[in-house]
Amino acid sequence: MKTIAMYLPQFHNIPENDAWWGEGYTEWTAVKAGKSYAEGHVQPHIPYKKNYYNLLEKTVMQWQADLLHKYQIDGLCFYHYYFGNGRKILEKPAENLLEWTDIDMPFCFSWANESWIRSWSKFSGNTWNMGCATKEGMDDGILIPQVYGNKNEWEVHFNYLLPFFLDDRYLKKDGKPIFVIYYPQNIPMLSEMVSFWENLARKKGLEGLYYIGQKGYSKECQINIQSEPAYSSSLYQELFHDYEDISEQLISNAYFSQKNTAFCGFPGYDDTPRRGEKGTAFLGSSPELFYLQMKYLYYLGRIRGNEYTFINAWNEWGEGMYLEPDEQFHYAYLEAVYNAKQDSLNISEKEKQQIISIIDRKRKKGICIPEDYEVLQHKARVLRLINRILTLEDKGKTISQYFEKKYSIAIYGMGVVGKTLTKRLIAENADIRYAIDKRKIDYLIPVYAPSYKLPRIDMLIVTTVDDYELIYNEFSGNDNIKRIISVSELLDSIEET
Repeated sequence: MKTIAMYLPQFHNIPENDAWWGEGYTEWTAVKAGKSYAEGHVQPHIPYKKNYYNLLEKTVMQWQADLLHKYQIDGLCFYHYYFGNGRKILEKPAENLLEWTDIDMPFCFSWANESWIRSWSKFSGNTWNMGCATKEGMDDGILIPQVYGNKNEWEVHFNYLLPFFLDDRYLKKDGKPIFVIYYPQNIPMLSEMVSFWENLARKKGLEGLYYIGQKGYSKECQINIQSEPAYSSSLYQELFHDYEDISEQLISNAYFSQKNTAFCGFPGYDDTPRRGEKGTAFLGSSPELFYLQMKYLYYLGRIRGNEYTFINAWNEWGEGMYLEPDEQFHYAYLEAVYNAKQDSLNISEKEKQQIISIIDRKRKKGICIPEDYEVLQHKARVLRLINRILTLEDKGKTISQYFEKKYSIAIYGMGVVGKTLTKRLIAENADIRYAIDKRKIDYLIPVYAPSYKLPRIDMLIVTTVDDYELIYNEFSGNDNIKRIISVSELLDSIEET
């Protein structure tokens, strides 16, 4: 079983961050500004021997590679920020690694396919009190829009990735380079893009590509990650949460997950350095609890026949998710991974009973897994979306805060998610014009059939859970609709503010 840790490349200066967040901004800027908000809330997090490194330095990446091998972590998954038309940022660490062939650092990419927005500044203020850009054309809060384009753009993107795919250090499954997609369900024409890339890969001598979904399920992905802590905590409604509690919940969720699910552990989570008192922190995390979490995940993964286990993350210091040594625990989290992987091979009967006890405590009494597991997953996704909408007010957030100007809005889908969202938008006095639904429905706003000649609007919000790609393709050529967004992407952006 291979262990892959997510890897953030934002530990060096780039012109964009200088312009948006202030001169000299890197991830360390937020980390150093962290402060404690309660007893037991440890902030700021300080790297061991105050090693506030710069990822553009070769010695830093050599040090990280040495740690990987020492603690038997099989690779790092670099976040890949590619926005279309050749636009990318934070690409230099991976590009340098490609040139530094003497550094034995196994790696792969996770395409972080989402727009960059001003989620730390204009809406809620950032903890380091630096300004942000107010450039022309950025009135909707989007710093860099995510653009997928057509076959020409797909080929440009593939050709950029190809030298990495061909590198001997790039992680592969059966000769296929592993390519993680952060939000696979948000890519219009994903199946067409995958097919196009497969043909290009074979022309270049590869067996194809091995796709993994990071957040959200897609039939185009061979496996999907149960990305933590977001999956098991679902919503962050309060500032503080209990790490041991959520750790047990993710064990239970892993047990009941679909067969093509890769498990994911996390050493901790605390994004208050980025978001202040509007952030989220899991208290009580420790190397000992993380060791148990990982040991049980490795054990359940072996039973399932999983080939990969993910860890979130190697170096997400601004969100308190890191394996790298710090001043408090030194190398203990890395040692926890090493020991958990070894010890999972010899789980005692007592420990098996402890796992069963955790699962029994966390699952709802009387609920069993139905034969049609896809139905259960669909209902769970619907309920999570509804809960996210209903709890926005408790978090002091509004849907309209996503927009910096008055947008005319339409809703696709008048199911329970669509109706819940519509009520919330009406309560916020949003400019909501109409809804689209295949069924004939009377509701608070006009509801048109998809074939109707739709009035002009700025944004269509798609509330269906599973068919975003099809709906996007259906309406993307409509001149009366300026922009199409899924309700998941909308809520993600709001919750990041």
